Amino acid sequence: GRARPHSDYPDGFYGPGFDDKKQSFPSGHSGTSSGGAVGLIVTMPIVGVPALVSAGGVMWASAYKGRHYLSDCLAGLGFGLYFGILAGLTARRRMREVDPAGPGG
Repeated sequence: GRARPHSDYPDGFYGPGFDDKKQSFPSGHSGTSSGGAVGLIVTMPIVGVPALVSAGGVMWASAYKGRHYLSDCLAGLGFGLYFGILAGLTARRRMREVDPAGPGG
């Protein structure tokens, strides 16, 4: 992990551990919220767009409140994009296997 902006530790990477003052990088909330939103955009865009706006709010709040550096939030966004696209494409493929005609077909 990386020391949080307002922790007593000097900035740096400390590796995995249980001390929450050293768990800033990457932002898990940013990754989870953006990953879920991107997965929804791929499968159900009408639901995914508001979720992505909400994920942006989560990332902004994390940086604004000093819980994470902006780079921590952007790294979380990167992980979220990667895994959200994978999950969304997998879900979309599975939905086609279950109902090839699509909704209303």
